[in-house]
This record gives sequence, structure tokens and C-alpha cells, in this order.
Amino acid sequence: MILESMKNKNTCCLIFSLLLLFSTNINCSEKAITNIEEFHNSLKNTNYNIKTINEKKEFLKIIISRTFDYEKMIKFIYGRSWKDLNNELQNELSLVFLDYISFNYANRFKDIKSLNFEYVSLEEISDNKKIVKTLLKINNEKPIKIDYLFLYDGKNWKVFDVLLTGSISEIATKKSEFFSIIKNEGAEGLINKIKEKIN
Repeated sequence: MILESMKNKNTCCLIFSLLLLFSTNINCSEKAITNIEEFHNSLKNTNYNIKTINEKKEFLKIIISRTFDYEKMIKFIYGRSWKDLNNELQNELSLVFLDYISFNYANRFKDIKSLNFEYVSLEEISDNKKIVKTLLKINNEKPIKIDYLFLYDGKNWKVFDVLLTGSISEIATKKSEFFSIIKNEGAEGLINKIKEKIN
């Protein structure tokens, strides 16, 4: 009787653990999808309702800071020399890069007559990596595939990369674009170049 009771208890614990794990994975997936839906709604709001590029940038910066892991992104783009920068430079570069991302989205999403996004699917890569697949629909043009690579940092799911047409990595493009600036001018040079692009 005791052995049977212990077996039943162990079985119940196993079932509960599996259900908890399944529930957690669903919640994580839903959170990633919800984050992208909120981001897309902000882009639509920016396009239709906010006038100047600077106002658009400041509006988008709020949602982008919550949705994108901009600190990890610029750390990857900067490369191995990142660890040699002091905290002040790392923080300044991270914030300038957040400004840069926000400006780019503000500049891209303006004066579009018909703008829509469609959720397609979610691909589970691993426990801490997911891809949310979407379509961008502009006017009557052919839809553009936009996939968002999410990473889990131990607390939140955030976008680490955006894949245009399903394969063109935004973060790889920026790494290539900034490479010579980082090599020749360092963090200060990159900060100045990004500010020039924004202004």
C-alpha cells in the first residue's frame, strides 16, 4: 500500500511538472507574439497619427526599449572589444543605438497609405530562442516576410535580430556597416557617426 501510494504521488508530481512546463512554454510563446503585436500597433500609430520624424522616434523609443534587447544587439555588433570599453561608454553607445533603431523605424514608417501586419507562426528554436514570423503589407504591394528572433535573458523575451524576407539579418548588416568605423575610430567615432545619421 505504501509503495503504491508513493508511486501514485510520484506520478502526480511528474504530471504536474509536465503540465507546468507546458503551460510556461505557452505563456512564453504568447508573450513573444504579444510583444510583436504591440510593436506593430505602435508602428501603425506612428505612421498614421504622428507628424514629425522626431516625435515618431521618441514615441517608438518607449516600445522599442521594451521589445528589443538593444544593449545585447550593440554589444554583438561592436564585437570582442566591447569588454574593453568602460561602463560609461557602453551605456552611451547603447542609448545612442536605441535612438538609432527608433529613428530608422520612424523614418521607414511614414506617409504609408495602407499599412498592415499579419502574424504567420511561431518557431521554437530552443528553450531560450524563438522566431515570430510575420508579413508586412504595404499598399497593394507583395507582402514582405519579417521574422523576429527572440532571446530569453532569464527574465524577459526580447528581440535580438530582425530577418527581412526571412534571411537578411539586420544585426549582421549593421555589424558589417559599422565594422570599419569601430576599427578606425572606436566607440566615440561610432557614437558620432550614429548621431550624424540621426540628425
